[in-house]
Amino acid sequence: MLARTQLPDGAEYWPLDPKRSIPSVENISGKLAQTNRFGGSCLFPYSVGQHSIIGAKALLRDGYQPKVALAFLFHDAAEPLGFCDLAAPIKYGNPETWRGYANPAYWLIKLFTCLHKWLEGRILSSLLDHYGVAQDTATWEVVYEYDRRIIADEKTQVMLPSKFNWGTLPKPLDVEIKEMDWQEVRDEWLRLYNILVWE
Repeated sequence: MLARTQLPDGAEYWPLDPKRSIPSVENISGKLAQTNRFGGSCLFPYSVGQHSIIGAKALLRDGYQPKVALAFLFHDAAEPLGFCDLAAPIKYGNPETWRGYANPAYWLIKLFTCLHKWLEGRILSSLLDHYGVAQDTATWEVVYEYDRRIIADEKTQVMLPSKFNWGTLPKPLDVEIKEMDWQEVRDEWLRLYNILVWE
């Protein structure tokens, strides 16, 4: 029983055996629309689903093929399906966070993050395979670039000014971010998905 979770429509999902029951796009969009970005540290409920929509539309605006926009739409789809995103200091394992490599906690966290990345990767891979989303290196290099750049837009539009230095941020995408209701995000994600799969 504990090996599976319930999806929004009541269906079961097996995060440790992701090919056993692939969630529908309706379930994926619903979960993305209710998963907060930045752990909820925003001026309004800003979801991973909305982040995915904005990035995908920016790619289309900038002349990229629909397959690249579709990949961006799905790039965080594994996040709400069992292995939630980790805070950046933990995810990227900066030794400064743990006061150097000599601290055993650093290596424990490093092991944990590697396992987390592998498990999340299995979920994402199963979704990309099932829904025919491009997995070539060239596509995902662009996806990751836009995923990094959108942080600059998000920091100035959905968060209060920081009391610490974030370091040098990449060039923003110059997108506008407005508050959206989660049902609106869910429906817009689905609408965009249905457009992209037919182009």
